[in-house]
Amino acid sequence: MSPRISAESNSVSTRDRLMQAALQVFSDRGVKGATTREIAQVAGVNETTLFRIFQSKELLLKAMVEAAAQKIREALESSNMGHNDLRQDLTYYATVYQEVLYQHEPMVRMMVGEAHRQPEAAHQIACAAWAPVRQHLINYLDRAKSLGQVRPELDSTQLVEMLVSMLMGFMLRRKVVPADFTPDDYLLTALSVFIQGISPQKSSKR
Repeated sequence: MSPRISAESNSVSTRDRLMQAALQVFSDRGVKGATTREIAQVAGVNETTLFRIFQSKELLLKAMVEAAAQKIREALESSNMGHNDLRQDLTYYATVYQEVLYQHEPMVRMMVGEAHRQPEAAHQIACAAWAPVRQHLINYLDRAKSLGQVRPELDSTQLVEMLVSMLMGFMLRRKVVPADFTPDDYLLTALSVFIQGISPQKSSKR
């Protein structure tokens, strides 16, 4: 059985302890194999408390994914994304996105596994939480096109998928194929290539 999570002098709320415990149990057992009883035991609460706060393990998982997505939404909606400077804005977004990925790495890896075991359920949970984030960035890139900062023939939806895949792919691969550079080094290189590729080419002067 997974070790019990300490409340650390009540500094961690019951809701947060349940989400931490769920991540631990989901990672060990998978969503299908995890039970609300074990999650409650690891969190140090009774099962009734779990049902009172989340109603079911599926809604608990949904809350975990939404908590991560909320941090990205806040980044997109902050004044730090409003400079109309493609490099500055996307660097800020990608930095926050990378931080959230690494803070929630066990959950991301677990969701990738669930996408293989239970693709429909994983798709529904991920889409509900991340659709607003994805659409917000699509809208940002569409606006950048109108300002002449992004090549107009490129599809914004595909660009979002490319950017996210670059960031998530490195996180998932780095423990399998260790690199001699840091995640921050990779982020700056990936962004430089991405931004150069989507920016309109400047005509050479003769």
